[in-house]
Amino acid sequence: MKIMHSLVLIPLLVCMINLLPEARASQNEYGLKDNPFLAPYGTPFNTPPFDRIRNGHFLPAIQEGIRRQQAEIDAIVNDPAPPTFANTMERSMPADYRSWK
Repeated sequence: MKIMHSLVLIPLLVCMINLLPEARASQNEYGLKDNPFLAPYGTPFNTPPFDRIRNGHFLPAIQEGIRRQQAEIDAIVNDPAPPTFANTMERSMPADYRSWK
């Protein structure tokens, strides 16, 4: 059974390792500057501009989204004020929801 797992995992790991340079290259090529995920869409019904999205846009956009969310969490955690619903729960909601009040 262990041999069977090795026969499956080793080729999978080799494929993943071979894809890393390509992912890094596309990340450098596209980066954050012209990433359509990180700008207002300006399309009908606010749908993503699928004609401008390339595979290299996904990873940088996900990483930037994680960075932004972590910055919001850090701001809540490091707030010296005593915790209240307004300065914890409401601040942790996405900005879109906060504007619905």
